[in-house]
Amino acid sequence: MTINVRSARDDRAPRVSANSAGRGGTARQSPAANFQQRAIVLTIAASAVTRLLRDRRFQANVITLAIGAAALAGLAREGQTRSLSRLATWYRQQTQRDLPMAKARQA
Repeated sequence: MTINVRSARDDRAPRVSANSAGRGGTARQSPAANFQQRAIVLTIAASAVTRLLRDRRFQANVITLAIGAAALAGLAREGQTRSLSRLATWYRQQTQRDLPMAKARQA
């Protein structure tokens, strides 16, 4: 005499929906359903963006960031101007130093 220890769940066949593609893939949606899903996602995204743009804290952060970026750009320009002026001064000194030797070679 053998005892069957399997449960009732083991005897059931795995569920397969009529829309599922073979080999466990996902079913393809119709173009209308795909369009509707995209429209829903875009509506939610647009709502989130408008809510974010109306938020005073976000506006303050954006303004602070813009002021900081402008200040950094100004500092970078000033630093570049100073660097170029130092380079021009150094170059002038080098050429003036070499100028007497070049005149001596020509003579």
